[in-house]
Amino acid sequence: MSKLRWRLLASGGVLFCGTAVAEPLRVCTVVWPPHTVVAADGRTVQGAHTETVSRAMQVAGYEMSIDAVSWERCMRDIAEGYYAAAYAASYRDDRAAYAVYPREPIDSVRYVAVVRKGEGKGWNSQRSYGALPQPISAPRAWAVTDDLRRYPSVRIEDSSTHNEQDIRKLLAGRVGSAILEARTARKLLAELDLAGRLEILDEPIQSDRKYYMIFSRKALGDEGARRMAERFSSALLKK
Repeated sequence: MSKLRWRLLASGGVLFCGTAVAEPLRVCTVVWPPHTVVAADGRTVQGAHTETVSRAMQVAGYEMSIDAVSWERCMRDIAEGYYAAAYAASYRDDRAAYAVYPREPIDSVRYVAVVRKGEGKGWNSQRSYGALPQPISAPRAWAVTDDLRRYPSVRIEDSSTHNEQDIRKLLAGRVGSAILEARTARKLLAELDLAGRLEILDEPIQSDRKYYMIFSRKALGDEGARRMAERFSSALLKK
């Protein structure tokens, strides 16, 4: 879809032969259970965050076509205008340069460390991330991964694109810790760690991190992205 057609859609509809024709917004996300999951058909994106954004966009008057891709690709394609929107994105200044953030987040999350049982006794969030068993595995291009990379005592292993890969690397002994959102950690351990070899450390890595649906400035234009973000925020408050 051309940028002009995206922008017309952002303002309320695409004009075609004198009539308004709704075209679905192209949206990207990443596999992040239970927040976003891909159904058995291999195409349909489901999960709690998907339900939240789908409901709000419907209230706002927009239809969506959702692709689950790597987060690195999702952010690159949002910046380049291939996708009109993405979820769920934490706030970063570099992302705000190419995408508009709504006022309202879709969720607030807590990150935890997962380790092999008995190996995380030195961790205390008031001291140093270097106390976690190293290296630490987290998906490439995720904000939490880049946050941890700033600490000189931390060794990051970021070859994964989603959290299931991190848990499998931890079970195989290839990494010392894996960083996951708390609900994701509980779900994946229940599915993958049937022998009970892993544990979630009590003290969180990060708490109350807010996540948003963001709108591409390149695809929608600055004003169109801002208008869509405002409508989305208003629709979230109505749910």
